[in-house]
Amino acid sequence: MRDRDSVVEVVRSATGLNLVGWAAITDAARAARAARAARAARAARAARAARGARGARGGGSVTRRPGVVALLLSIACAKEAPPPPPPAVPPAPIAWAYDAPPVWDERVTFSEDQQPGAHLSSRVFRYTPRDTSVRPQVLLGIVVYDSAAWARLAAEAGPPQGDSLTSADGQVFVAGFPQSNPFAEGSADSRTFDSLAVDLARVRQGFRVLR
Repeated sequence: MRDRDSVVEVVRSATGLNLVGWAAITDAARAARAARAARAARAARAARAARGARGARGGGSVTRRPGVVALLLSIACAKEAPPPPPPAVPPAPIAWAYDAPPVWDERVTFSEDQQPGAHLSSRVFRYTPRDTSVRPQVLLGIVVYDSAAWARLAAEAGPPQGDSLTSADGQVFVAGFPQSNPFAEGSADSRTFDSLAVDLARVRQGFRVLR
């Protein structure tokens, strides 16, 4: 029995030594891995700190985005570019007067152009017919043009825009007439319209520029 107990004790002792040794080896490996991880973390922190220090001193690299650079260049160019010239202001139309024929009565009215375009101003004289179903018809129009604008219009193909009355200070005064009697032949309005009609010679006689 003593020999058997001795054998069991020896086995127990040998097994216990083996378990203790394996636990020690496992703990040592785990500690080594933890130490390596800690060193790697410290090295990474140190590298980040070093890059931050270089960037603060201006020694680090800067990534330039193309869009940002283009925007900065455009802003710089905009600051350096001279301001655009102010828009050209058309000259004020010269005042003028027209002495209407004595036969023009209350049926002849006139209106001013409130929204001039290619011309500077205009005044249109119209006959108001007795027939209320017909709208007033133009007897005469006097239009003021800038001389350059009138030269362009006069050079265009097609019917003339009117007849020049006179010119003054870079402006041209043009008279326009109806091409025909717009009323039915033989009607009262047709006869009245003919009696009120004027020609270029008559308009030039009564027209004057006011200085």
